[in-house]
Amino acid sequence: MISKKMLGVLVGIIMIQSLLTLASAFDSEQGISAKVVPGIIDIYSPIDKTVFQVNNVLFDLKVRTFSNTVKNLWLIEGKNTKLLCSDCKEFKKELFFSTGEHSIKIKADFVNGDIAEENLGFTIDTNSNLYLYSSSDGVIKKATTKQLLDYLKNYEFELSYKREIVPDDSCSIRAKDGNIVINNEDMGSNNKINFYAVLKLDNGEGSFSAQKGKKRFSLNFKVDKTIENSEEFLILNILEKKSNKEYTLTLDKFYSTVSLSGEDLAIEGMKVYFMNECGSSEKTFYLIEKGAKTTRSIEEIRQILNDNPIFVNRYGNLRFLFSRFWGVRQALNMY
Repeated sequence: MISKKMLGVLVGIIMIQSLLTLASAFDSEQGISAKVVPGIIDIYSPIDKTVFQVNNVLFDLKVRTFSNTVKNLWLIEGKNTKLLCSDCKEFKKELFFSTGEHSIKIKADFVNGDIAEENLGFTIDTNSNLYLYSSSDGVIKKATTKQLLDYLKNYEFELSYKREIVPDDSCSIRAKDGNIVINNEDMGSNNKINFYAVLKLDNGEGSFSAQKGKKRFSLNFKVDKTIENSEEFLILNILEKKSNKEYTLTLDKFYSTVSLSGEDLAIEGMKVYFMNECGSSEKTFYLIEKGAKTTRSIEEIRQILNDNPIFVNRYGNLRFLFSRFWGVRQALNMY
C-alpha cells in the first residue's frame, strides 16, 4: 500500500516529465530565438531637447559592446551624413550647428555588419530676445539693459526657453473720424490720431487733432504705462507732454478702432487705416523669472555671463555698464 507522501512524490515526478516532454516537442518544432544587441551608444552630451545659446555643441559619446568591433561612428541629420571617427569606441569634440532645431541620429556600424543607433534633438538659439514679467501690469515685456543689470546684481532668477504668443513691443497706428466731445461740446468727426512706438511701447508717443469749423483742438502725448496688451486690446495710459494731463488710449484690435478718453474729452469709433505690428504673435524667447533678493560678487556675475552668452549677445552695452559700476579693468576681464 502506497502512503500519501509517496503518492505526492510520484505525481510530482510525472508532472515534471510531462512538462519536459512538452518543452522538448515545442523546441524541436518552433526553435528558440533571441535578439542580441550588438552594442549600446551612451550619449553624455548633448542632452536630448536642450536649447543652446551658442552654435558649437559638445558631442561626448561612447559605445559599449561585449565582443563586436566598432568600424565607424556616424552623425546623421536628414540627408546629411558626417563621419565622426573610425575604429573607435569614443568620440568627444565640439561641432558647429546652425541656428534652429536639429534632429540627430548617432549610428555605430560594426565589422560584422551589425549596427546600433540613438536619436536625439536640440535647438540652437543665439539671438532671441529676453523677456520678463512686468510687475506693474503682469504683461510679458522685453527686458531692458537696466532691468537685466538689476537682476544680475540683486536677484536670484531662472532663465527658461519659451515658445508662446506674446504682444508686439513695436506699434504704429493711424486712425481718423469717430465722434468727439470736448468739454461737453460736440466737435464732430474731423479727427486724426497718429501713434508710434519703436522697440518698446512705454517709449511710444503721438499726436491727436480735432477740428470743427474754426475751432481746433490738438494734443501731443507720450506713453506713461501699458495697462493691457492682449490679443484683443492695447490700452495705454498717456500723458499730455505740456501739462501731464492723463488720458486713456484704447486700440480695439478686433474691430480696428481707436478711442481716447480723459477728464475733458471723449472720442470713440476712430477707424484705423494704418497699423503696423501692435498685435500678438508666437515667438521664441528666453524668459527671466525673478526670485529672492540677493547680493552677487563680480566673480559670480562673471560666471553667470559665461554660462549665458545670450545676455551679452542681446545686450552688447553690458560691457560699458559694468565699466561704470565696477571699473573698466574688471569689466574688460569679465568676458
